[in-house]
Amino acid sequence: MSVSTPRNRGLIVGAVIAGIGLLIAMIAITSSSASPRGYIGANYRCNFDPTEIDSVICQSNLRPSNVAAAIARDVSPIDRRTADNGTVFLQYSDDIVAIKSTATGSEIEVDDYDRGYRKHLTYIGVFGWSSSRPGGSGFGGFGK
Repeated sequence: MSVSTPRNRGLIVGAVIAGIGLLIAMIAITSSSASPRGYIGANYRCNFDPTEIDSVICQSNLRPSNVAAAIARDVSPIDRRTADNGTVFLQYSDDIVAIKSTATGSEIEVDDYDRGYRKHLTYIGVFGWSSSRPGGSGFGGFGK
């Protein structure tokens, strides 16, 4: 037979509140919009700081597949696809990264999701990527 005391009720309420807090924290962590912009800005030559401008072009001496692998290791993309022309596309919740082959390595285009979708629709439309940001994150703004 259980005896209900104010102390027992307090422990139960505290445990429920802690459980709810843990659940909210887990949801926030798993739905956060990880962005590759910081990694790209720190590791490649860019025309502007990718954390401050929505559309940036960067350069690397490495092949597109190697650049894409390095970026994806740092920040896991939602999807990764390679077009017939060898361009590698990385899809993030707020960004689209396109990595094209050049005579000296790669050109890395980092665009906010909406601009990147419009710019690369010919390719990523075939992949089945949505025209709206994955996860319904809405406007990401600068410094994503």
